[in-house]
Amino acid sequence: MGTMSRIARAPLTQRALPAGRRPINSRWGGVVSLAGGMVVALTDLLYLWQQRLRDREALLQMTTAQLKDIGLSRADALQEAEKPFWRR
Repeated sequence: MGTMSRIARAPLTQRALPAGRRPINSRWGGVVSLAGGMVVALTDLLYLWQQRLRDREALLQMTTAQLKDIGLSRADALQEAEKPFWRR
């Protein structure tokens, strides 16, 4: 096995860092991890809101027979569709 393949397969914690670089788990690692987690949480929330908006718009487009198939009345569908996207 060549030198490059051994380096490429070594865990990140065992690889040599260039001069002046700190490992990711240094004191800034926690901040980076927290910021990344916040970005993921925000992205998930925006996706959820978008999905709710699409679902509620779809309820308005359904016929009475389609609503009956999923166990909803027209009044139930209208009540759900009137909710803002941020509400359950």
